[in-house]
Amino acid sequence: MSRRSESTEFLKECMADALILLLQKKPLEKIGVNEIAETAGVSRVTYFRHFQSKEEVLEYKLTVLWHRFVIEHRLNRADRYNPDNAEAFFIFNEENRELLELLYENQCSRILLNVFIRVFSGTETASGASAGPTGYERVFYEYGLFGILNEWVLNGFREKPEEMAAICLRFME
Repeated sequence: MSRRSESTEFLKECMADALILLLQKKPLEKIGVNEIAETAGVSRVTYFRHFQSKEEVLEYKLTVLWHRFVIEHRLNRADRYNPDNAEAFFIFNEENRELLELLYENQCSRILLNVFIRVFSGTETASGASAGPTGYERVFYEYGLFGILNEWVLNGFREKPEEMAAICLRFME
């Protein structure tokens, strides 16, 4: 990664962390761009150079957290939900429980859905070729599994990640 790219990623993450910090104090709709920029120690221009909305900032943060988790846990085929990473998927979400609860408190579960679809759809490889499920099968994975995740979050993460993985794997058989 180039030095400039590292700097950009650092600034973007600072803005995401600032927004999350502010979300702990007040609702998303009451947080302004100026406040995010000031908390992050950047200018408004820097914010708008990288993001178009607060929702995009939160999507960025969740995506970064997932990619770090993948590296840390050495997951195979982590670009889509599969039996090999089923439990890891739920562990990741449990580890980020506070952030998910903030999203849900702010009626922003669609942010989690957007990241889920982008990360787990597995419909394109780096070359742009089709990989993974398509059509109805892809939609089943995206919305069916998100629905299960959504219900787990709404139920307060009652089950353990391994229990959730077993439930999903049972449905996938």
